[in-house]
Amino acid sequence: TALLNAAVLTTAVLSSRPTVPLPLVDQSKNEDELNALRSRLPKIFLVGFPKCGSTSLSSYLHYFPLLLMPTPHEGDPSYFLKEVHYFDSSKRYAEGLEFYASYYPRLGAQNTSSVQSNLTGVDATPAIINIMYFERMSAVFSQDDDLRFLVTVRDPLDAVHSAW
Repeated sequence: TALLNAAVLTTAVLSSRPTVPLPLVDQSKNEDELNALRSRLPKIFLVGFPKCGSTSLSSYLHYFPLLLMPTPHEGDPSYFLKEVHYFDSSKRYAEGLEFYASYYPRLGAQNTSSVQSNLTGVDATPAIINIMYFERMSAVFSQDDDLRFLVTVRDPLDAVHSAW
């Protein structure tokens, strides 16, 4: 029932009217520009709690040729290979959607092969399971029906034991 409750809560939050504005740098874009920009954003989100296997699952997803993990910027920490930390960082969120899309340079590219045009981006930032970050996500993805969430969970006692 916990997964069902999470799914219902996720659906309710993402289908509700956004209460958080788009990042300031993106508010000047018209709807066509925003849609083009959204096509360059990930559609799969790997979310969960610490010590629940998100790193392992993320590493397995690298083997699927149509799934695209983020490309870290120069100077980014190594964990940005899976976690962009866009929605859970006010500083990074304020950088705007262009900044977020820059982690997925192969998504939505023009004049690409049919394989590349079928790529789907994956953001494996587990912390975005927190409800306060869903408001930011709904501001960006409120019109998108193609989002998927992979939620990692684990028995809390096993997770605590694993952390030690």
